[in-house]
Amino acid sequence: MRFVPMVIASIYLALILAVAGCGHAQRGLLPMAERQEALGLFRMPPSAPGEQPTVYLTIDDGPSTHTDEMLELLGAYGATATFFVHTDHILTERDRAVLREAVANGHRLGNHLPADERADSLSPEAFLADLTRAQSELETIAGVRPVLFRPPHGAINAAAMSPALLAEGYIAADGSERRYVLASFIPWDAGGATETTLRAMNNAAGARYADGMSEALFDGAIVVFHDGPREVRTQTTLVSLRRFLKAADRKGFAVKALPQ
Repeated sequence: MRFVPMVIASIYLALILAVAGCGHAQRGLLPMAERQEALGLFRMPPSAPGEQPTVYLTIDDGPSTHTDEMLELLGAYGATATFFVHTDHILTERDRAVLREAVANGHRLGNHLPADERADSLSPEAFLADLTRAQSELETIAGVRPVLFRPPHGAINAAAMSPALLAEGYIAADGSERRYVLASFIPWDAGGATETTLRAMNNAAGARYADGMSEALFDGAIVVFHDGPREVRTQTTLVSLRRFLKAADRKGFAVKALPQ
């Protein structure tokens, strides 16, 4: 049985249409999302008393010709991120080098499967093959085995995916450890609103995305931005990511990669 949390998707869509930028509403839906997809990791535990509150930054779909700009921007704010990589997007030695640079600078790589395509219709055998192929390619390039997974497009088929995720260590049999990562806020920057022919309109949509998350940011939140070969979207990400990092810094949050 294909498992897609349609109720949550419908509610999220309604919220986007009715109150675009309202991160507080999405945050309120987190308990429901966590009940629907118990294997997924939507947020991290809050920081210990006296420690700086932390938000966990994830960047999907890279690498691209702009990944080095993202690394420079993150470095300027003392931030680290987990890059969920599509290995089919690794085309050149420059791509390999930028991923190695990311790891050397304290960032982490996560498994986003080879292609930017839904995997919920794959058989268990096909899903396992894609999962391990991407895993092997990332380990060969960066010298680090990825231990974090995110399904492309957030598309979930628990029956088909769970055996492979369990076998490869992305989930624990007793549920005590989860490395199958979703997010605390829906990634609005993935939509066509940031891919029009009008740069000013794209930037305004990117700013709304950053502001909506920043307003509702909480200790332990997992947030999503996008890299990748969709040039217009990735250029807009640089605008929204800069705005988000500035807001997180102003609010006193550390911005970190997910722990291994």
